[in-house]
Amino acid sequence: MVRYIIKRILWMIAILLIILTIVYFVTSLVQMNNFIRPKIPFPENFKIVANDYSEYFKKIIFEWDWGVSELSDSPEKGIPVWDLLKQRAPVTLRINIATLIGFTIIGCVLGFIQAIKKGTLTDNAIGIFTLIFGSIPAIFLIFPLILILGYQWDLLPTQYPDDSDPMKLQLIGLIIPFLALAGYPLATIARITRGEIVDSLDSEYILLARTKGLSRKQAVYRHSLRNSLVSIMPHIPSLFLATMMASILMESVYGIPGVATWYLDSMYRPMMDTGYYSIVVPNAVIITMFYVTLGLVMTLIVDLLYGLVDPRIKIYSHKK
Repeated sequence: MVRYIIKRILWMIAILLIILTIVYFVTSLVQMNNFIRPKIPFPENFKIVANDYSEYFKKIIFEWDWGVSELSDSPEKGIPVWDLLKQRAPVTLRINIATLIGFTIIGCVLGFIQAIKKGTLTDNAIGIFTLIFGSIPAIFLIFPLILILGYQWDLLPTQYPDDSDPMKLQLIGLIIPFLALAGYPLATIARITRGEIVDSLDSEYILLARTKGLSRKQAVYRHSLRNSLVSIMPHIPSLFLATMMASILMESVYGIPGVATWYLDSMYRPMMDTGYYSIVVPNAVIITMFYVTLGLVMTLIVDLLYGLVDPRIKIYSHKK
């Protein structure tokens, strides 16, 4: 297992270095094309960027210096982007990890109830609810949630609380983002769980468990639910990344001071009426690395959890 983890970490580092290089070169070349007049031929631009990248990469490796924010009209000008990421990342992680845990648990529970109540009014009601709830994009769902739960009924904050507010209020402030983000992944988890459990109801191991005295619900809970988790887990990384991408616009709407809001506010700025955008290269690089690292780490964690969910699966076993 240790060998497998080390191998995966080395692959993750290689992927991150490749993405770091691509993002730096692409954003730098676009930025130079926008600003430099008259335009320099592409080969010369490439040589300049390659030289800059060499210095930039050395600073990251030896000084952990990811550059500074360069927007002239921003209060963040001159601040190291690594410090800005440390300020923003906890808020984004708090919301998205809470959403991940919530939609996984609730989706499994709803799918389990649907399977147990197959063909009943309960099954149909949950199916209709998840179908509707999962069909509305987060950016469209959050507006009625703010209007109804925030302004109309005054039950929840109309925007995300500040860090200085009490922890209770900050936790309550997670409810609207969770409801907005959890729709699609929750519906997906519920559908997979229901399908896996229903397929297993007539299997031999469930019939054997029933003959040993277990009730239908007990047999499903002890055996089918665990097997359904094996089918659910491959979807977790992609659903988590989908949630992260959906939160990009949702954070800005709800006033969440996270990485996504920073991305929208500071990375791209229109250049007067030229039709070009100013790209802050250090911001683009570190924000991209943040999201890619999250995706890779989540995939590794899910792979390692396979063995805990089903001991028969050893993805890290080494065959000679």
